[in-house]
Amino acid sequence: MTNDRPRNGASMIISAPDCESVLMVRHAYNDKMWALPGGALENGEGPAEGAERETVEEAGVNPLPIFKLVAVLVQRQKGSPETSLLNLYSTKKYDGKLITEPTEEILEVRFMTLQEIFTEKPVGLGYKRMIAIWRKQ
Repeated sequence: MTNDRPRNGASMIISAPDCESVLMVRHAYNDKMWALPGGALENGEGPAEGAERETVEEAGVNPLPIFKLVAVLVQRQKGSPETSLLNLYSTKKYDGKLITEPTEEILEVRFMTLQEIFTEKPVGLGYKRMIAIWRKQ
């Protein structure tokens, strides 16, 4: 028997010190859209751990503690009545180097200005919403 319920997830906003640009990743799937690093939590994994793990896997950098919980969002997958929770974290500090070569999952990693995110690049509406929530804090 499989569990088809959506899994809870976590995402990380790593911003430049001036908060005018944000680390984004471009996936090799989902129409190659830009997104915040993040994804589904593994079994037994806490949300902060998951956000950190996903950021390392997708962007190559480790967000340095202490990062801040920005919001807990309820999300629904397209075509599903089920909901899941997404924990959104933020920090301005990280360690390591950004991934520079494409991987099977990630095509590109870079800091993107807020203008690019909101007006110029293909960024999903949910990610724009998360960044807008972060900016209000």
